[in-house]
Amino acid sequence: KAINISVNGIGVGATTICGAAVSLGATRDQVKKACGDPSIINKQNTESGIADKDIIVEYSYKSNPPATLVFTNGVLTGTK
Repeated sequence: KAINISVNGIGVGATTICGAAVSLGATRDQVKKACGDPSIINKQNTESGIADKDIIVEYSYKSNPPATLVFTNGVLTGTK
């Protein structure tokens, strides 16, 4: 679930960065439902067998302005 949302460097409880509202506590599936499928998904390469590494996934949307949502271990943790 989302634990932090930052817009222009300021922490907020919700944003409409992709047109629909996304708020703290949102999962990747909830964000995809609200914002649609991202145009790009970047996944961090992790080494096999290392369980304590964070898995980072970025969803990039070709919105106006463009938006990138960052998930750490399946939880929305920020925007770029």
